Amino acid sequence: MKRIRQTTKNNWIDLIKKIRERFGDKNLFFSFSPFKKGKLVSRNQSTFAHDNIEHIENWCMLMQTKIVSSRIDAMIMILRIFLPDKVTIDISNGKIEIPRKDIYHFSFVTNEIVLFDELETYESQNTDALTGLPLEHEQGLVYRSSIELYDSIYRGNDENEK
Repeated sequence: MKRIRQTTKNNWIDLIKKIRERFGDKNLFFSFSPFKKGKLVSRNQSTFAHDNIEHIENWCMLMQTKIVSSRIDAMIMILRIFLPDKVTIDISNGKIEIPRKDIYHFSFVTNEIVLFDELETYESQNTDALTGLPLEHEQGLVYRSSIELYDSIYRGNDENEK
């Protein structure tokens, strides 16, 4: 886990803009889950993809206001980047091809962006939040380091590390 102090230039809303610029909206799927006192605030879970991504920036500003005002403590973001290659999976009535995806895990709190390596991402995404039991690994999903993604986006900007 790596923590980055948020600044005016390096904050989670700016990070999302840079991700969109780098990968293109049609390849992205963002999932957000707000937390308060370590518990999921279910009524505010949101997703953004090519069909509604134009609303992500305003929604993020609203959520940032909720974090700063302590209405929520943290926002978890799961980023899926759809890749051009496909994998074949078995379903109940045959086989289908689905796109391969890279997945990244981030957490945003009042003054920090929290980044996760591949193992931390895998463990968080393959554990049932309600039972704590492991989930089955999803085919075609590659668990990536949000640390490496962040560093590649903000290369040479280490003064924000904490």
